[in-house]
Amino acid sequence: MSRHVQPVDLVVEWSPRGVRAHDGRARSSFDGLNGLSGREAVIAVSRRSVFVRATRVPDAPYDEVRRVLAVRLGDLFPMPSQELAFDFQLTDDLSEGGRLALVAAMPAHELRRLHTEMKQAGLRVRQVVPAAMGSALLAQTLGKPNAAVVQRAEEGITIDLVAEGALRYSRVAGSVIDLTAEVCRTFTIANMECADIIAAGDVAVPHADLHSATTSMDAMVNAGDRLGLNIELPETIATRILNTRKQRLRFAGLLAASAAMLALYAFSEYEAAAAKVQTEQSKAAGRLRKLKSLQKQAEADALKSAKLQATLEVAFKPAQSFGDLVTVVSNRTPAGVWLTGVNIERGKPLTVRGTARTSGAVAEYLRLLGSEPRVRDVKLVFANNSTIEKVPVVQFSISAFPVGNLPLAEQNDRRRS
Repeated sequence: MSRHVQPVDLVVEWSPRGVRAHDGRARSSFDGLNGLSGREAVIAVSRRSVFVRATRVPDAPYDEVRRVLAVRLGDLFPMPSQELAFDFQLTDDLSEGGRLALVAAMPAHELRRLHTEMKQAGLRVRQVVPAAMGSALLAQTLGKPNAAVVQRAEEGITIDLVAEGALRYSRVAGSVIDLTAEVCRTFTIANMECADIIAAGDVAVPHADLHSATTSMDAMVNAGDRLGLNIELPETIATRILNTRKQRLRFAGLLAASAAMLALYAFSEYEAAAAKVQTEQSKAAGRLRKLKSLQKQAEADALKSAKLQATLEVAFKPAQSFGDLVTVVSNRTPAGVWLTGVNIERGKPLTVRGTARTSGAVAEYLRLLGSEPRVRDVKLVFANNSTIEKVPVVQFSISAFPVGNLPLAEQNDRRRS
């Protein structure tokens, strides 16, 4: 059944005894089908000509549920399943027993008669639905998702029970004296809780909760896809399934042919591409060998640069700063010794010059510097006796090398080794 269809403004209420048209375009209702040829119509089957039953079905896709119901029709309705045409509507009511579905069925021979009559009248049948479906639409329109819709029809007084906006139960009560009590009895028969009573059309229901001049047939006009089912002949469904299978087979054949052509094209393209790839691989291999040679040369140059960088690091970033060395030689000066100069150059020994009162003081200073761990190779360069304003003094020069500040010549020797 198609979904999201355009509304139809003609509803034909059908029963084996006659038809009544409800024309939304002319806003009128009349018996017979005169003047309606060429139009599309929704056919509402009278309550005495269609079976309506709510039952639990597996919570499965639509097609699978249809197959299950096709087997169970004989248990749901008082006719053999092969003699029935049916459709169903799934509701939102889901429990451990499955999803609640509204199943509508009618004798297949009567449905064939219906289609024959509509064809003779020149009408195109859009959908075939139970007339009671209009009561669910009417209750929804009036904001009563749970209600009993009571109205007058050709068969007599009809009572349609609606729960959560969907039709659950429908019956024809005939002529009764107390309609309110009959509605309550209908709720009990359907095993449903009592709800509001809607008196539709010209029927009078004492203690009704709502009165509406609109009938269920009026509500079905222009209802569009809100009519959630369509009773079709078994042969119509079989033909549609067969056509669908044929269409799928044709589509599968086209896909197979397309796949074969695509494979042939892909193979041809692959061979051409493979030859091109092989040529490019040969060129790439030659370029790779050349690049590897350049890489080795670059690595050798980088190694030379690293060694040179290490030498420069020693030269320009000595382990001990010049200020620290001046502090060391100054702090080791004993009494009677005065320093007159300190000479320090990168990668060379430091030279300390000074004046002492006695040679013993010079020897003591030389001993103290020799015990200092931050210098090595402490040597006396010279010690000369002299006088300053007739006072005898000793002028001296001492050399030492800062520990960690390697001579450049020594570093170069190590690099060459």
